[in-house]
Amino acid sequence: ESFIQNFSVLYSPLKRHLIGSDSAQFPSQHLITEVTTDTFWEVVLQKQDVLLLYYAPWCGFCPSLNHVFIQLARLLPTDTFTVARIDVSQNDLPWEFMVDRLPTVLFFPCNRKDRSVKYPEDLPITLPNLLRFILHHSDPASAPQNLANPPTKECLQSEAVFQQGHISHLEREIRKLRAEISTLQRAQVQVEAQLSSARRDEHRLLRQKQTLEKQHSLLQRHSEQLQALYEQKTLELQEVARKLQELADASENLLTENTWLKILVATMERKLEGKDGATALSAPREATSDHPEPPGPPRLPGSSLPPSNSSSTLASERSNENRTD
Repeated sequence: ESFIQNFSVLYSPLKRHLIGSDSAQFPSQHLITEVTTDTFWEVVLQKQDVLLLYYAPWCGFCPSLNHVFIQLARLLPTDTFTVARIDVSQNDLPWEFMVDRLPTVLFFPCNRKDRSVKYPEDLPITLPNLLRFILHHSDPASAPQNLANPPTKECLQSEAVFQQGHISHLEREIRKLRAEISTLQRAQVQVEAQLSSARRDEHRLLRQKQTLEKQHSLLQRHSEQLQALYEQKTLELQEVARKLQELADASENLLTENTWLKILVATMERKLEGKDGATALSAPREATSDHPEPPGPPRLPGSSLPPSNSSSTLASERSNENRTD
């Protein structure tokens, strides 16, 4: 029991072994100071106001607070105020500095480290709430007054000047933030205008694309119709050409037959004329039977004319036929 009491008492001579992560892996120049077991005393318990965030990697709400503490570190002067955090899953602390829930925020005022204040659990962790919390608890009026040793007038004046410096610095930072916010708002308006213009262009291009697709489909159907019509007309022309060829062949055959018929008709006419001439000359030839017949081959009745006359007749008929053609 005595050992436990000596071990648990504040500033006990019995020191327990504290497990901590290596402080060399964290950069020194950073807005938020990363605290380990080895650097806890020199960072938190020095002559500066320190706001310490307790977090762990398995805590789902802790990463959402990083941007709030970064903005707070930009607002507050680094020579008089320190924004820090500690991973309690990798670093052990003395019992008096441990917490029972995550995330937890503790404020260690300057020169009053033994009177650290815990941020209210029912209050949302926002930048304005943190600033009000820091200003309230860094005010000397909030510290307990020692009646035996009341603060002197010079101490109060210096504290007031210090607080006034804090307030003026915060006002300047707030003005900068407002200017940045107005710039961001103007940029947001411009970006929204560009986005709306881009959306309108997108809708217009989409309508043009749909119109072009409809026209393409119509042209495709028209092309298919023209292709079908072309094939149909080609077949019809081929059929007409075939019929014309048949007519030309038939006309040539008819012309040939007509030529031969004319030749035959002419030959028959010649034969008939020869028969009539032979009948007319038979009587005188009988009367003058004493006259010998002229030399030459004998002609039978109905025989054709001599070859010379037939050839001349055929040539004249062909010339007449050529002129007719």
